[in-house]
Amino acid sequence: MRYILALVCLALFATMPARAETLVEDDFQDGKADGWGGSEDGNVRLTTYEQNISMRLKKRAAVVTRFPTIGYKDIVVSLSLAGMSLESGEACVAEASSDDGRTWNRIFAIGPAQADGLTLHRGSGTAAGLDDSAGVLLRVAVRGNDDSDTCWFDDLKVSGGPKRHALPNAARITFAELEKPPAASLRHFSTFAPQPNALRPSQRLEGTVTLAMAPDTLFRAHRDVFGDAALNNGAARELPRFAFDFVQDGDRIVPSVRGPIIGTHAKWEWILEPGRAWQEVGDQGGYTRAFIPFALQERNANCTHYGALTFAFKSDGAATNALYQIAGETCAYFKFDLAGAARVIFAPGKATQAAAVVAAHRAEVVARLKTKPLSALAGDFPGADPTQFGARTEIDPDDMTAFGFVIDGTHYVGGCDTRAGLYPDCDVLPLPSYSTAKSIFAGLASMRLEMLHPGALQATVGSLVPQCSTARWGDVRLVDALNMATGNLVSTELEADERSNAMTPFFRADTHAERIAAACGMFPRNAKPGTTFSYHTIDTYILGTALNAFWRGKRGASAELYRDVLVEPLWRPLGLSPDIFSAKRTYDGERQPFVGYGLTYHRDDIARVATFLNDKVGVLNGVPVAHPEMMRAALQKDPTDRGLVANGPKFRYRHGFWAWDATDYLKCSKETWIPFMSGYGGISVVLMPNNSVYYYFSDGDVYAWGKAAAESNRIRKFC
Repeated sequence: MRYILALVCLALFATMPARAETLVEDDFQDGKADGWGGSEDGNVRLTTYEQNISMRLKKRAAVVTRFPTIGYKDIVVSLSLAGMSLESGEACVAEASSDDGRTWNRIFAIGPAQADGLTLHRGSGTAAGLDDSAGVLLRVAVRGNDDSDTCWFDDLKVSGGPKRHALPNAARITFAELEKPPAASLRHFSTFAPQPNALRPSQRLEGTVTLAMAPDTLFRAHRDVFGDAALNNGAARELPRFAFDFVQDGDRIVPSVRGPIIGTHAKWEWILEPGRAWQEVGDQGGYTRAFIPFALQERNANCTHYGALTFAFKSDGAATNALYQIAGETCAYFKFDLAGAARVIFAPGKATQAAAVVAAHRAEVVARLKTKPLSALAGDFPGADPTQFGARTEIDPDDMTAFGFVIDGTHYVGGCDTRAGLYPDCDVLPLPSYSTAKSIFAGLASMRLEMLHPGALQATVGSLVPQCSTARWGDVRLVDALNMATGNLVSTELEADERSNAMTPFFRADTHAERIAAACGMFPRNAKPGTTFSYHTIDTYILGTALNAFWRGKRGASAELYRDVLVEPLWRPLGLSPDIFSAKRTYDGERQPFVGYGLTYHRDDIARVATFLNDKVGVLNGVPVAHPEMMRAALQKDPTDRGLVANGPKFRYRHGFWAWDATDYLKCSKETWIPFMSGYGGISVVLMPNNSVYYYFSDGDVYAWGKAAAESNRIRKFC
C-alpha cells in the first residue's frame, strides 16, 4: 500500500482552488497486502485473474487498515468490489471509522444483484470525521454465512484536498519576464489571461506568428503507463513547430486554422483556440498582451493535453518572448506538466480569408447555449442539489476535465480544473471524443445513410470492403458492424477483445492499408452475425470504410462521408465549433476517418448535439435527419427494440448508443432505460428521459453517473 502525503507550502504568492490529491493507493499488483490486518471468520488471500491481483474474502472475513489525513479535507474513499454466491441479506461492504472503530460508516457496498463472480463494481463515499485525522480506519468485509460467500476488493484510492493549497510563482507575469524569461516553472493558469482591470488593446495581431522554442523547459510526468516520455528521443517533451496565422477581432484573437493540425512531429498535433488581446497596466512601450489557448493532441490517437501561451506585441511586428505551459489533460495513460519560453517572430500581414474567419467565430459564439454555473441550478430549481452533477464521490476531481447539465435550454457548467488552477477559458477547452464518436459519427452517419438510401445497412461488409474476406465477412451486414455483432470475436467478457494485445497493430497503424488489414483479419468467427455483442473498435472502423465506399459509389469519387453526411447538413446548421468539423484520419493518401474515435468537441458542441438528439430525436427544422425507426430504437424510445445485451443484463447496445436499465437504481415504478454515449478513460454523455442531458469528460477510467441520473429525476420526474 502506498501512503502519499504531499508537503503543503504555506508561504506562497497566491492561493488557488483546492484540487484533490491522492493520499492512499493500493491495487495489490505487487503481490503484497502490506498494511492490512484484522480478525477473520473465513479466509483472506490475494488471487489473480487475467493478470489482475485482488484481495479475496470468504464467509465473514474482514480486513482493516489505518492511514492519516492530517492537513487534508473533503476526504473521499474509492474502491472496487466484486462478489459471488451472495444471498438475500448478504453483502460486500467497505466502511470507515474516525473513532478507532467504535462507530463505522458505510462507504460502499454491493449485494446479490451485483455478485456475478466477475464484475468489479466501482464505488466511492465519505463520512463525517475523516478530514484532518491522525488515524482513519478502513474496513472491507464479506457479510456471509458460509465458505461459498465471496468478495473481491481492489483499486483502493483515498483522496482529499489540502487545507491550504497554492501554486508557487502565481503572481502576474511581468513585462520584464516576457523580455527576459526566468527559469521555466509552472504558474497559475490565470496569469496567462487578462484580469478584470485589463484595458482594450491598442495594437493589432494579424499575420503569422512563429515560435522559436528555447531549450530550457520544465517537464514533469505524473503518469506514464507506456513510457511515452522516452519514446522517439523524448519527442513528447517538446512542442511541434509553431507557425500559424491569426486574425484579431476587437479583443479576440482567432487562429485561421481550427481543429487538430497535422504536422511532422512524432508525437503531437496542435489545436489552437480563440484567445484574447488586452492592454496590461504598467507595460512599457505601448505593447499589447496576447493570450492563446492551445492543446496538444496525440498523433494517431485522441489524448488531449491543455496549455496556454502569452506574449506581448505591436502591430509593426515587434514582439517579446512567449511563456507557455501545459498542466492538464484528458488522457488516462499519460499525464504531465510542461513549461518553457520561446522567441516570438511576428510577421504582420493579411491573413488568408480573414473576414470569413472572423464571421465564423462570431457565429460560433452567438450560437452557444446560455450558460450558468452549476451552483445556479439550486436557485432555478428549488431543492435541486448541484453537487450531484460531477459528484466527487463518483468521479475523482483529480481525473475530471469538464462536466455539465443541460435542461430547458440552459447549460449549467462545472469548472475545468487543472493542476494549475481553473483553465482560463472553459468555453474553448478542446475535449476528445474517444468512443462517443461511435454514437455521433458511426451511429448517426449510418442512420442518415439508411434514411437517404433505404436498405443501405443490409449490404454486406464483404461486398464493400475487399480486404475483408468473404469467408469471414461475406454474411456480415453493415448494421451488424454498427451493433458490434459481427460474429467475429474471441470473448464476450467486458472489453476482453478490445484490450487484448491483438489490437495493438491496429491502433498503431498509420495507413489505411495497415489498419484495414489488421481489422479484417483479427478475430475468428465464433457466433452468428447479428446475435452476439462484443465491443470492438475495429468493427466501427470496418463499418466506416464500408460506409465511405457505399457513399462514393452513390455520389462519386470526390464524395467524403464525414463532410457530406454530418458536417455540412448537421454540424454547420447547428452552429457548432470548427473543432468538431475535423475527424482524425489515417496518414496516407486514403485519409480514412477513424470513425470510432478521433473527434474533438467544445463543451457546447457535445451539449447541443446531445440535446438535439434527446429533444428532437433526430429532427432538424421539422425534417428527419436520420432513419426515424432506427433513431427511436437507439434512443430507447421503442420498448420493443432495446438492443443486444452488452456487458451485463442491465446494459444494451443499439446502433452505436448504449443504454442502462435504471429501474432498480432509481426505484422506478416502470421500466426505465437511459441511453448514453461512452468514451475511453471515463467519458459519459447521458440523454435523460426528461430531455435533460448530463455529460462529463474524465480520465480515471471510471464510468459513474447514477447520482446525476437520480438528481435529474428529482428535478423533473421521468420514472
